[in-house]
Amino acid sequence: GWQLGYNDGVILKENCLWDSEEECILAGANLFAFEGFARVLDEVIIFDHENRNLIKKGTFLNSFEADQHIQFFGKSDHPVCWLLIGYAGGYVSSVLGEKVYFIETKCKAKGDPVCEFEGRTLPQWGDLIDSELPFYEDITINQELDEAYQRIQEQNRKLERSLSIHQKLYHLVVHGEDMAGITKAVAQMFRGGIILFDRKLKVLASEINTDQGMIKELKSILTKNLSFGTMLDLSIVNNILPLTVHLSSDNHDYHCVILPIATGEELLGFIAGIHEISIEIEQESIVLLQRAASTYALNIIREKQIIDLKNQFISDFIDSLFHKKYSSIDFLIGWGERLGFDLRIPHYVLAMDIDYGDSGAISSEKRILLKQEVLETARKLLTSGCSSAMCLEFQERILVIFPSSKKKEDLTCLLNKLISKLSYLKCVISIGCGSIAHEAEDYYQSYLQACKAIRIIKSFDKKERIIFLDDLGSLALLLDVSSDHDLLQFMHKKLEPILSYDLKNHSDLIITLEQYLNYSNINETSRRANLSLSGLKYRLNKIKDFGYNLNSPEEIFELQLAVKLYKLSSE
Repeated sequence: GWQLGYNDGVILKENCLWDSEEECILAGANLFAFEGFARVLDEVIIFDHENRNLIKKGTFLNSFEADQHIQFFGKSDHPVCWLLIGYAGGYVSSVLGEKVYFIETKCKAKGDPVCEFEGRTLPQWGDLIDSELPFYEDITINQELDEAYQRIQEQNRKLERSLSIHQKLYHLVVHGEDMAGITKAVAQMFRGGIILFDRKLKVLASEINTDQGMIKELKSILTKNLSFGTMLDLSIVNNILPLTVHLSSDNHDYHCVILPIATGEELLGFIAGIHEISIEIEQESIVLLQRAASTYALNIIREKQIIDLKNQFISDFIDSLFHKKYSSIDFLIGWGERLGFDLRIPHYVLAMDIDYGDSGAISSEKRILLKQEVLETARKLLTSGCSSAMCLEFQERILVIFPSSKKKEDLTCLLNKLISKLSYLKCVISIGCGSIAHEAEDYYQSYLQACKAIRIIKSFDKKERIIFLDDLGSLALLLDVSSDHDLLQFMHKKLEPILSYDLKNHSDLIITLEQYLNYSNINETSRRANLSLSGLKYRLNKIKDFGYNLNSPEEIFELQLAVKLYKLSSE
């Protein structure tokens, strides 16, 4: 920088006639901009001609050095515009005939709003310039060649280490090493701790002795600095620079570098490399983490491909099972066994539906991501306690086949847990379950029943989002062949006097009617409902006053149907 500026100053001074030395100094700023270094603004020149003293201050605008440093290395802890201040010093020194040294007082690469500089002659600087002077010392060509040779040797050593690391990581993937094995190897090469996160910030592998406080702190840093969320905008992933932070855990301080694990624009997770504060994280270590991130990406993609292939086999199996595309039942049983599924035992067949709300407010891409999120969560939860369970996308819904060895109450509890776990997605999950499938021919019919149960949930706008169709008994058949609107209209018309009375008087005649219809005997109803005979007779007479004939079989049938519809719509 100094040599470039000095040469330009000599040329301008010898070939142009300037009215003053100040004018020649100011001209250097224009030449500086023409040559593409930066624009110089707000120049202040204080020049004492008699004593040959000068103070020059200003601002570098659009410094290419600061921009390049930020792009390739991130934020710096010191000014970086070495070429610019060197040029300024060399140019002004050639014009003035006195050595003038410049320093950068502010720098954008440090996080300052602008790059500012100040130049003075050596006597004016005094001791303040001592730390900068070694950079301006002339060295012999032999010294320069020797230093260059040493640098090349060091670069060769780093390249050899880098290639060795790449080869080791490559062999780990080729030989099918799992995440834990790769993490252990990376930690040994990094000579520090390694923590691997998936894209939801769940720890996939860890090779460090630490408490949960550090994990929590890392998650907080990722959430804050990378605007991380469940549905992260993946288009920014490739622009995420290595994030260097300080951590405190177990009364110790640590350096930490965090990098994204990504392929294309798909974020797969994060890798965090951790050193004790006394050990500096060098650029070579960051390169190692970058290579490790690529290795993790390959491994995650490989595992994903295996899972996708298995899911495709399961999908083909279900398609053959549902649509009877098999040569024999023995062939189908053998196919299922290879997939870890025993077709010889009974199973629940469930259908899951996702309601995205206002369909116009959500893009098709977002719907695909949401469905994938639901499917992955359902698969992990339902197969964690039962490896033979199947969970896959089928006909715009999610199909689940689950062994019937689990009690219905336990399965309902598990499904409610799933719905609760997915509540953050802000979509409504409905789950229907058909009759238990005992034979191969039963499975598709059970799936259709599960879909029917979902239609009932939606038609009656039920708060309870899980229905086992068998629980509805004969009512399920009626609901299947009738108009939902007509049935609701029939129910309201039939029960309107009782419901209006209950609403007005805060009573529960409808419950008394249900109990009486269930037992059809006053004494039994009195006992089961824990009511006195006189109290029960009073309530039944009140119901009769509304015009109901409780002795008519036809009336009893209509009331039973209306009460079942009322319970279905009000639950």
